[in-house]
Amino acid sequence: MYEWLEQVLKEQYQFVKCLRNTDKNEIVVLEHKTLKKRIIKRSFSGNSEVYKKLLTLKHKNMPEILEVTEFEDKSLVLEEYIDGKTLHELLGNGDNFNDLKENQVSEMVCELCDILSFVHSFNIIHRDIKPENIIIEKDTQTLKLIDFDSSRDYKKYYPRDTIYLGTPGYAAPEQYGDTSTDFRADIYSAGVMMNVMLTGKFPQVQLHHGKLQNIIEKCIQVSPDKRFQTAEELKRSLK
Repeated sequence: MYEWLEQVLKEQYQFVKCLRNTDKNEIVVLEHKTLKKRIIKRSFSGNSEVYKKLLTLKHKNMPEILEVTEFEDKSLVLEEYIDGKTLHELLGNGDNFNDLKENQVSEMVCELCDILSFVHSFNIIHRDIKPENIIIEKDTQTLKLIDFDSSRDYKKYYPRDTIYLGTPGYAAPEQYGDTSTDFRADIYSAGVMMNVMLTGKFPQVQLHHGKLQNIIEKCIQVSPDKRFQTAEELKRSLK
């Protein structure tokens, strides 16, 4: 299946651009030669368990997963191409940072909570919530959560995560500890991202002061037990 799919892509699609190319994964945009429809192709080392589960799921706040296959230790995922800009691109950085208003942040994070509630209900922890993994669709302005490469299938009685993944600054402390992460790791990352959306900085550097300050502080508590316990609870606090 893996080799056959690679051959089909080579024959029917043309390369558009590379979005990421590291030792661990490659993400490229392909376009059908006749239909001119674009897709995302992800190639990475490791297990595709989460993507196989996502293959059967659909939600307005994430790209549709079109195909998943494995060969030895390699995985290949095809997914819907989202025409839009990442939150990282929209925010900018340094002197060009475009801070958002609190009501804008609340609206966007409420959408994020919707997709987190959905994937959490299927025992999927994203584990890499950050502006680079949020796309705002061009035509609809709908928020899309992308990149489930670091995600894991939550198993309650696993003693700890087998692989430490996530982005420094955004990843919850327990993602680097000796315990197993659960859905509250995504709550932590969402809180950090809210602060970045408002200030351009991580909360330990500059904490946002305003109506959302208490919500951010609760999200980023070191102890998961002191955070919002679910994405639904976080959304209610933002209403």
